[in-house]
Amino acid sequence: MHVSQVYDELCQRMTNIELHQRSAKNISEKEYSRVVENHEKVLELGYSEKNLKSYDRMSFKDAKNGDYQFYGKTIRSVHDIKASILYHRNKQYQWMLAEAYEQYEIFLYGVYASLGGLEMDVWPLCDYGSKTAEGIEGHDWGDYFVLAKKKRNSPGSILNVLRLKFPEIAQVENNNAFGINLKFLVSLIELMRHVIVHKSGVVDDRQVFIELVFNKSGLSENDELTNVINFFFAYKNKPGVITLLERPDQNEIDGIPLPFYQNVYSQLVGYLMAHAQLITESINQGNNANHPRC
Repeated sequence: MHVSQVYDELCQRMTNIELHQRSAKNISEKEYSRVVENHEKVLELGYSEKNLKSYDRMSFKDAKNGDYQFYGKTIRSVHDIKASILYHRNKQYQWMLAEAYEQYEIFLYGVYASLGGLEMDVWPLCDYGSKTAEGIEGHDWGDYFVLAKKKRNSPGSILNVLRLKFPEIAQVENNNAFGINLKFLVSLIELMRHVIVHKSGVVDDRQVFIELVFNKSGLSENDELTNVINFFFAYKNKPGVITLLERPDQNEIDGIPLPFYQNVYSQLVGYLMAHAQLITESINQGNNANHPRC
């Protein structure tokens, strides 16, 4: 499979995830609006705010006799319900971001597999496992993909090889249209994904997380990039929660705030896509210049 085909497949998978994100946003907004409207109607009828509560009970069936056992209950105010709707939306965004990053990793394996199948000195001999380069010659793309996934310390080691063989990747990572180191951003998203999958999207110690991001990206800790990380932790009463909800845009015209917002989820996915595009174009340009057969 050609590198460009691997990128095209990533585009399709990312499109599907983004459509799910937009659907989740629309459903959440409708539910939120319904709660607000019902709240206003009840107040218009003269009911007191303190009497507006939602009661829920949780149960399961006893394995021996089938009787229902109640194990939890909640009493929530309108404010609690609205906060719950937004928190649930954030949870959905978290898992979609985790899925998006995993698709990006699959892209990296695919790209590396494509390079391994070419007559290029890209793969070190250790990447062929018990086989030799000659021994696997003529095998299909899928065989190379399996070996790519087994590469030690991947996907980071794959990226290191790509940066070495195609210097433009590292150059644009350092100097790009975002004004933020792209290697840093991808490292941040990778560690976010780890926290989402293994810690329910909640960082135990933010300072430790910040240090992990800088160590992984190979950059020295500084205030500017630390602020980038802190932007994704917006809950004041839950400071460890990775926050991907939309944010009001700070831009204004003549002192009038613009009615726009930042789509944080799409922004992060955009960084992954930009990095994938950079890798694809750098490889294609390198191949065209040095390896016409590819």
